[in-house]
Amino acid sequence: LQVFQGSTIKIDKTLAKTVCTTTLCSYTPTSDLAYADYTWKARTKAEGVWSEEWSATKSFKVNGPPTPQLPSGNTYDNTPTYKWTAVSGSDKYRLEVYRGTAFVKEYLINGTYCSAGICTYTPASPKLNYAAHTWKVQAWGNNAWQAYSASKAFTVINPVPDTRGPNGKIYVTNNGGLKFL
Repeated sequence: LQVFQGSTIKIDKTLAKTVCTTTLCSYTPTSDLAYADYTWKARTKAEGVWSEEWSATKSFKVNGPPTPQLPSGNTYDNTPTYKWTAVSGSDKYRLEVYRGTAFVKEYLINGTYCSAGICTYTPASPKLNYAAHTWKVQAWGNNAWQAYSASKAFTVINPVPDTRGPNGKIYVTNNGGLKFL
């Protein structure tokens, strides 16, 4: 078995016949392949002699995690819309939101929220506190949850101005009262 990234051989492995049935062979690498496009081919060995013919070359892709886009930075929206890049072949996503290090909410989102390589989801609840948050997302692929994205930070800002006190200078009047300027 040979696996290539471009023209570079990444795996060149002789496999025991125990990885094969009468019609199918299966192999999982012992180390992770980088996120990239790959090709592979195989040939047989019978009675100690390698076949001169290789199989037709097949291709596959190791997808990276989704990339969070929004929310990011400051927002007044305490039910923000989450936007991230879709992962080819994924039909569902798991999104997690944190306030500081405290877990807030997990959303399981199906692939129908994705179009043209972008996924968008606006949860109805819970409304987030006016505070700093982070979120991350992971894709379902190859019958398993894949690696999480890097976390994306955002802060929900209170849109109401703070009017709890005077603004400007305070003077004490002759009759003991206060005057605000």
